[in-house]
Amino acid sequence: MAFVCISPAAILDDEVAGDESISKTVDDVRAQLNNVEFDGKDKLVLCLPGGGIVAPGIGRNPEMAVVGPFVAVLSGALQNYAYLVRKYCLEDLSLPSTISLEAIRERTPIREAALVCKLYERLGTGMLTKLRGKFAFALFDSSTMRVLAARDPSGEVPLVQGEMEGFVFLASGPSRPEGVKDVKDIEAGQFIYGWGSTAKKYANPLDEVEKTANQAVGAAAMALKGIKLKPDAGAKGRRSLDSLRRPSVDAPKSRRMSADGKGDVTPDIDGWKTKARRHRRSRRTSVESDKGASRRRSLDSSGGKSNDSKGSDKNDRKQRPRSSGGSRPNRSRRSGSEKVKAAKKNVTSAQGNGNGTGVTGPVHVAPVH
Repeated sequence: MAFVCISPAAILDDEVAGDESISKTVDDVRAQLNNVEFDGKDKLVLCLPGGGIVAPGIGRNPEMAVVGPFVAVLSGALQNYAYLVRKYCLEDLSLPSTISLEAIRERTPIREAALVCKLYERLGTGMLTKLRGKFAFALFDSSTMRVLAARDPSGEVPLVQGEMEGFVFLASGPSRPEGVKDVKDIEAGQFIYGWGSTAKKYANPLDEVEKTANQAVGAAAMALKGIKLKPDAGAKGRRSLDSLRRPSVDAPKSRRMSADGKGDVTPDIDGWKTKARRHRRSRRTSVESDKGASRRRSLDSSGGKSNDSKGSDKNDRKQRPRSSGGSRPNRSRRSGSEKVKAAKKNVTSAQGNGNGTGVTGPVHVAPVH
């Protein structure tokens, strides 16, 4: 899992111009790449005008590919390889739109290094956010003489950049060109675009993501758990959520926190029952009064009485307020002067009719006090 990518430093100077001058550097690049050793393993060298790549030629890791003006090498693996192929390369590879991800994995219609070239051609540096996996890659663009290299957020595959006499290079693994200097690590989740450019971050390193996630989980757990205090501690702070639960009716001896948080109080179960009964009674009374009012309005509008009018009158009499003495007012009570007049009228009527009482003279009626 090692590779080396180099380019002559002279092509980066403004003094160099023209394709002929750049083409002369191919032999120099090839000679430098042939000097790189991989513990005696066979190697494969790919060169384009202005730069080239060398990697062990045994196995498929790292992978190398040349697509148009691009040459790329990838060490590691892309976990979302099948998804990227179906989303961006169906037309280029003449694949049906209904092909499944499993079929793409089995057929492997394109190498991963070639897929990196296709994505760069279509998306540029925006391709970096689409890649998932554990990898490091380098891509040299001979049309612009620029290099794009990146390391995934896990950082498991190493990647460094540095200089040597007359060349700049990128490398993954322990192999290095001869005479290297100023070697710098490209950190996890970083990339460079252009020889000698400063590494930039395109994704947060995986260890930072995991650390942040663990901190968030711990904070959420503490918030849900709360801080338990003893009743006699006297310290201010949050109490456990369990202490705020409303006690059940089946456990009247349980204790709960008071609403103001000043201490424990014993729940008044009987008081709750009494309030519930009063509430139900008041609801029934209000409903009955609403029914009576609606019945009276219907009778007033119809001008008559229904069959239950007697019952309604009786209920109305019952609801009338009593007098101050505690008894109902007597509607037949008359004043003293009215009683005197009534008595004189009765006597006069008796005299004129001769009712056989034996009274022949005038009759005096004592005043009623």
